[in-house]
Amino acid sequence: MYVVCMLDSDNYSEPDVIFADDIETARAAAKSNIEAFVGCAPEVCNTEEHDGERWVAQKENERTGTDFMVAEIYPLIPEATHVVIRWHGYDGVDFNVHSFMSFDEAAGGFLEEKAEVGCEFVYEYYDEGNQDYILFDTGDEWIGIEIKEVVMSGELKEAI
Repeated sequence: MYVVCMLDSDNYSEPDVIFADDIETARAAAKSNIEAFVGCAPEVCNTEEHDGERWVAQKENERTGTDFMVAEIYPLIPEATHVVIRWHGYDGVDFNVHSFMSFDEAAGGFLEEKAEVGCEFVYEYYDEGNQDYILFDTGDEWIGIEIKEVVMSGELKEAI
């Protein structure tokens, strides 16, 4: 199993996440989303590909300047039921993904990620009733941590 994590300049505080059964389906999902965002296939437009598992696409926007989308693919452990995803956006984009075999394990991973980054940042945003998502604003960029349930149905499924 694989997870495709995508972040773009329109919404860099909340990535899109898709799960796939195999690497080819994951790559197809990443390329399809890039094509939808940029307006052309990654092979023919301003897109950098890194090792077939990370794409960085850009497009010029008269109103906002340069828009971007980053898509990265990560393998999951076969028994994964949940993932913890940490990302940062605005001052570059990177993801950090860990897979777990239960929500309780993922909750522990979530708290570890929060402890690792939380003490350095100025603002925290989160819904009091939602203990599986947090967003930090450093003043320079957004850093988020989220637990997602792995849901596989067919070849491709969006995260819930």
